[in-house]
Amino acid sequence: MKKLFLFLLPLAVLACACNQLKQQEPENPGTDDSPKVKLQIIIDESAFLNMPVGEKRDAAYQVTAPDGVSFTLEASAPKDWTVTISNPKGKEGTVSLTLPVDAVDGKVTLSATGSDGSLYSKELQVTLAPVPDPDPISYQESVDAGAGSLDLPEGAGNVVIPEAASWIILSGTKLILAENTDYDSRQAVVTFNVGKQAYILTVVQAQKDAIVLTESTLEVEAEGAHIPLVLKANVDISATSNAAWAIIEMATKGLEEKPFTLTVLANESEEGRTATITFASGELSQTLTLNQAGFIRPTLDGVFTLVTSEEDILAGDQLLIVSPDGKQAMGAQDAKYRNAVDITLEDDGTILNPYADVALVTLEGVPGAWVFTVEDGYLGAQESRRNYLQTYEPLTDYSKWTVSIASDGTATVMALAGSYNHLRYNYNQGNPRFSCYGSNTGLDTEVKLYRKETEPATPVTQYDNFGIYLGGRQRIYAPGTDQLVRFYDGEELCFVLTDPDEEEYVILSGLQASPEVGADVLVNVSWTKADDKVMEHEFKMSVLQVDGSKVWIGDTRGRGFVVKK
Repeated sequence: MKKLFLFLLPLAVLACACNQLKQQEPENPGTDDSPKVKLQIIIDESAFLNMPVGEKRDAAYQVTAPDGVSFTLEASAPKDWTVTISNPKGKEGTVSLTLPVDAVDGKVTLSATGSDGSLYSKELQVTLAPVPDPDPISYQESVDAGAGSLDLPEGAGNVVIPEAASWIILSGTKLILAENTDYDSRQAVVTFNVGKQAYILTVVQAQKDAIVLTESTLEVEAEGAHIPLVLKANVDISATSNAAWAIIEMATKGLEEKPFTLTVLANESEEGRTATITFASGELSQTLTLNQAGFIRPTLDGVFTLVTSEEDILAGDQLLIVSPDGKQAMGAQDAKYRNAVDITLEDDGTILNPYADVALVTLEGVPGAWVFTVEDGYLGAQESRRNYLQTYEPLTDYSKWTVSIASDGTATVMALAGSYNHLRYNYNQGNPRFSCYGSNTGLDTEVKLYRKETEPATPVTQYDNFGIYLGGRQRIYAPGTDQLVRFYDGEELCFVLTDPDEEEYVILSGLQASPEVGADVLVNVSWTKADDKVMEHEFKMSVLQVDGSKVWIGDTRGRGFVVKK
């Protein structure tokens, strides 16, 4: 891997370096090789492929336009399609599409009209996700021993009765059942279709003088339920349950139909459980098997990776705030602090699909004044001298944070205001929490940040102008103001961008004279403006594109550099 160093030097040092390298002259700003910006819409053209009907889907876009040219972005689509543009006159925004239930494949057309009369259009193909045939519906009908009939649903066809079930005859959409004179019950499985929907009907016919259950097995969700049951019998019935969480009670008395109510309590365990309800009269009995599912704790889908430098976080990132040992993440508001939720680190050090009761934090703001947005506002410290970590609105300096991160992921997170402004994890003698403390508390409990991995961002190749593109920190070559210098010292190519009036400058070195697409590089950025250090960080990147004398260097997060070789 080659190292690529981007650093900033005082103007005097820059002048000396340039003299030592045969005093090559800076290129004249605004020469013919300056990039020409055209009106253009940049968007993922596959954003609306394979869309389920009724689903809303968003796609981010960017619009480039020549200097001084304003524009308006519009969308056209088939009737009844819902298309909205979040920022039709801005350079960045979101196109949202919702399809009606009767939609077919089509397209959305985006058009940008410039104030100079220019027009740019882009078509986005829209396709529907295939709808699979529904799974068969299984149900059961239980009848007594006497002759009778069962009605199939309206439109039932392709009815198949097993040959062995000679006691069932099909008449139209009605099943005619012969009397059961045996002492044993009998059953048959009948299949049929109503349109594309397949059905599986189990017909159970009781023996003579039997207790008839409408269901022999019940499946109940973990939340519990109150379930009415109706039994058919010509005898008095008693009912018993073998489990305290399944309560069976006689609702009313009747001559032929015996109504009961089955109350199933909520299952708070993740393990499923089974109970048996017995209905009896003398020597006759029937049992109902009750299966209750275990509680399924919802999860938050995604892979979260440890952040090892503050330069690796960008506005829009989704983060988990995690304890130093990686075993607990910040959760919901609990009184004056945020609670702790157990998580598991995978063998590769990532967090995979944590429980949904962790707090998913969206990063907003800018470096040095980051904002942690949670479900109901902004995460912030308390104005008074209290160990609080709560959610506030509106946004103040108590809800703006500085973040510095060591190479092992240890993050120091400090609110811009307040004396109890140091965000930490506190085990608190078995009652763990995340809260804010004074910097002199002596707690060795700095947090760690884990970022949710997303699809690769639009690469830096979308830009035409020379410069630095690092999310919220950009430095773009301004013709007529900046000076752009490149020189070769026999081993490395140097790229220099300066603004003499602002005493701002960078030098990019380490690039080979003939860079190859795909080559890995290490870019060290040392960016200075007057006496202030703007950035000091090393980035792992690769050469994405070479076009003539222009080179694009970037990473999968859309960050990078456009330089001249």
